[in-house]
Amino acid sequence: MRKTRTCLYCGCLNDSASIFCSRCNLKLEPDPVAQEELKKIEERKKIEKEKWRAQKILIIDDEKSLVMAIGDLLKEHQYDVVTAYDGLEGLEVARRERPNLMIVDLLMPKMSGYDFLRHLREQTGFETVPVIILSARGDMKDFFEPWEFQVFLNKPVDLDQLLLTVDDLLRPRFI
Repeated sequence: MRKTRTCLYCGCLNDSASIFCSRCNLKLEPDPVAQEELKKIEERKKIEKEKWRAQKILIIDDEKSLVMAIGDLLKEHQYDVVTAYDGLEGLEVARRERPNLMIVDLLMPKMSGYDFLRHLREQTGFETVPVIILSARGDMKDFFEPWEFQVFLNKPVDLDQLLLTVDDLLRPRFI
């Protein structure tokens, strides 16, 4: 049985797929049932996207201007951002904040990114947290191959590429 819509002007029945009335050629009002279903679907997608975007990201880098730039970009895209400026501080923040993703520089004072990751991997609860490594030394990438981090990005980092990478690592697969 085909669904029909009634023309509000002339009262004739029209196929629900029609945009214009077959008799008077006026534009039909949208099907209220279909419109309501579309609204519900869009609302569910919006809620899921907001849940996805509300995830917490820890940025660890000794370059404060870079931390600010990355943090501002991620906050602008509704991510919750926490920061640290060396590996030692990063360990404390990671334990306290339990981030969903970490962006880590390699060469930092007090504790390097390498030492930070080594200490972090010894602790439970961080095994599945994705890590993006930033470094001005691209030759270090091969050193980290056995570590199972997600991405190695060279500095200077392309912020658009970084945002795409973050989205890809955190986005639920059903959206």
